[in-house]
Formats: sequence, C-alpha cells, structure tokens
Amino acid sequence: MKGLIKRSHGNNGSITLKNRWPKGIGLSQVLPEFRHDMDIAFDHMRRNMQAMWSKPTMTWPALDVQEDEHSMTIRVDAPGVDPKNLDVELSGNLLTIRGARESQRKESTGSFRYQERMSGSFYRTVPLPDYVDAAKVEARYDKGVLNIRLPKVPGHGPRRITVSS
Repeated sequence: MKGLIKRSHGNNGSITLKNRWPKGIGLSQVLPEFRHDMDIAFDHMRRNMQAMWSKPTMTWPALDVQEDEHSMTIRVDAPGVDPKNLDVELSGNLLTIRGARESQRKESTGSFRYQERMSGSFYRTVPLPDYVDAAKVEARYDKGVLNIRLPKVPGHGPRRITVSS
C-alpha cells in the first residue's frame, strides 16, 4: 500500500497530498496510510499556526488617534512600561514613540503553557498633518496609557471642498 498517497513538499515547506489510489482499491485498504498522511498535514498546520501566534499579529503597542477642531490626541496602551523608558520625538511631520517593557518572566522550575504579554522594546511612528503646532505638543503617562496632545495651529487645517456636478 505504500506510495498510494504521494507527499510533495513545496519550497515554502507546505505539504501537498495527491491521490494515487489505483482503481478497485477500497477506502478501508488505504485508510491507515491516509490517516497517517492527514496527521502529518494537520501537525504541519498546527506548527505553522503556533509560529504565527507566537509573533504579534497586531502592532504593539496599540494606539488610537483622535482629532477634533482644536487638536489631535494619540493614546498609546503601554501598561507596565516605566515612564523613564518612554521617548516621544517629533521630527517634521513624523511622531515617533519609543519604549521598552521589562519581561515579567521569572526563572523558575515551571514553564509557560501560553504567553501573550509582550516585553522588549518597541517603536511606533505616526505621520501627522502639517497643521500641528510642534511647539505645544504635550505627553503624559497615566495608569498605563501614554496620552499625547498635539494642538493645531489656529486658522490652519483641512479645508472642505464642495463637489459640483
């Protein structure tokens, strides 16, 4: 029965199963090999999913950007980050936020079964409109959230254009 189901490995490590059952062979005769091949395929998929889950799927830290007629506000979730480890820099129309969170992991005899909380250094760069008043930007860290207020230059900002037909 060997060789009835062909396994081919792609360049990216994927496994393709191809049916090579001769006519007249019943499912009960190839089921053990088919089951083995399916176990390999699902194990491969599980390992890929674990690798994907171990990498952040969303940029960390999460941030919100809100704008009203007077200012823009950027809120950055940074729980567990020491404010001394935060750096906010405005260069041209780019606001860069850098920081680091120490690992909470302590060496012990036990091992993690699941870990989502990230640690290490990070940076986020947010493009800003040119009507932000760079001289009046304020940053404040409170209860794990970094709040950056970016006032607008009075009289500047987006201008609404009427569309005619």
